[in-house]
Amino acid sequence: VFDEFLANGEKIMYPDSIPFLERLSQKDCEINILTYTAKEGFAYQMQKLMGSGVIDYVDNFIICSRPKGELELDYENAYFFDDNPKELISLFKAGVSEDRLFRIRRDGVGYSLIDITEFKPNEHKDFADINL
Repeated sequence: VFDEFLANGEKIMYPDSIPFLERLSQKDCEINILTYTAKEGFAYQMQKLMGSGVIDYVDNFIICSRPKGELELDYENAYFFDDNPKELISLFKAGVSEDRLFRIRRDGVGYSLIDITEFKPNEHKDFADINL
């Protein structure tokens, strides 16, 4: 399975992910990937990140098994990008302002079908139209 991820990892990521990370890198941003998984999925997430090629563009990555809003993070000085409404809501409840929360809501895909009623994050169909 690991070899399959490394060989086909770029297919796991949306094609606009790497160009977005490259743009952030050029702006001298510190880029951290914070991804959620159940404890038994840690190895899978690690393989997915390594196989996708995003590791080359990030400073740190954290795999967690708790909602992102429950972690001890510098919420005031960071931007968060997520497709999962639960994660965005947990970050909002932790004090992250709406203008720092970005929802990637791709047409008809998984979490994109779920509405957020607690607040209005910045919504984008892909990373290409996000300018920071």
